[in-house]
Amino acid sequence: MELSAWIDRHADFTPDKTALNYEGRAISYGDFAGMIHAHARALKGVFGIGRGDRVAYLGLNSPEFLALMFACARLGALFIPLNWRLVAPEHVFILKDAHAKALFCEAEFREHADSMRADLPDCDFVSCGFEGGGVAAALKGSGFGRRRRP
Repeated sequence: MELSAWIDRHADFTPDKTALNYEGRAISYGDFAGMIHAHARALKGVFGIGRGDRVAYLGLNSPEFLALMFACARLGALFIPLNWRLVAPEHVFILKDAHAKALFCEAEFREHADSMRADLPDCDFVSCGFEGGGVAAALKGSGFGRRRRP
């Protein structure tokens, strides 16, 4: 059983029960499972993420961060949450070593991510939240700037 099946199981039995409370927002298991499914479809369909691929995330904790993690598990991709306190050369080392296929980056870290692009030619840079939509908007194909090789 893969990790995201745990959420699906709760969504099947108690879809209206609160799964997450975040900044005054309650997200039910049913809604959270829907987020995970949508993220997995977009990762696969838009970004070509599949089993064994590495997906990195640079940002703060949020429900979207968790949905992205569970979506990677659903696809068999490895999720790499990056410590936002590290400097760019440390992130470049981690991303090169992991052979990351995509880096999802929240708005506050845009300049930091842009400084790494030249060093990571094989990694898709996906900006989240620059237009206010976060990871969910990036995965739906709106409100993001997808940057392929510099």
